Amino acid sequence: MFSFVRLFCDAILGVGKQAEKSYRDYGFKKNIYNIPYNINCEKFSEKNIDLDIISKIKKEYNLTDKKIFLTSGSLIFRKGIDIVIKSFNQAFPNETNAVLLILGDGPEKDNLQKIAKYRNDVLFLGFKEKEDIPYFFYIADVFLFASRYDGWAVVINEALASNCIVIGSNTTGAVIDLIENKKNGFLFNSEDINSLSELILHVYKMESPKIKQLINNTEATHSFICSKNAAKKVHEIIEKIDRI
Repeated sequence: MFSFVRLFCDAILGVGKQAEKSYRDYGFKKNIYNIPYNINCEKFSEKNIDLDIISKIKKEYNLTDKKIFLTSGSLIFRKGIDIVIKSFNQAFPNETNAVLLILGDGPEKDNLQKIAKYRNDVLFLGFKEKEDIPYFFYIADVFLFASRYDGWAVVINEALASNCIVIGSNTTGAVIDLIENKKNGFLFNSEDINSLSELILHVYKMESPKIKQLINNTEATHSFICSKNAAKKVHEIIEKIDRI
């Protein structure tokens, strides 16, 4: 199958640096362009957020004056939600004003609730409709992603579009491509609970000027993760190939 691709394709659009490397390893000698999964960033823009809905969410889940950590994904082993919960428990052995919100559902929910020890500051919010997702990212201060492996992970795009500080595992394509350690977020080695716990505490204690700097650097990724810009780049690539 890939022999056909090598012979007849003029170029490949690869999803991330890892995909580019894989195609090279398979022997593709022509142009490979990095076009990552992208999203409509406008949906996560503050101008499109209904603040009344934000108030309702904060009231419903008692989130006022809380430092909000968020993770999102299917509740399955590969997504590493257990790692997030264990790290949060280790960072905060006693309840504080920090809270962990978990979006998503799946077969591991019962096990994860046991790991969370049914703490009041670890909230399982279940599956949310697409139109509701931006509101939970908007209220989050920090997005935690501990997937054991993800080729990309669009939730990283969503977190960056919402100007969350991202702490992500180094086995996630979007983290590898989009997060510069200590510049616009933080990386940790997959399954390293101690490191993730330390980073959670580090960000929790971080002073406002440093947080603002991280967020400013996060905004620089928007041109890379938004569908409008990705479409423009694909159009330019197609025009370039047509001229060859």
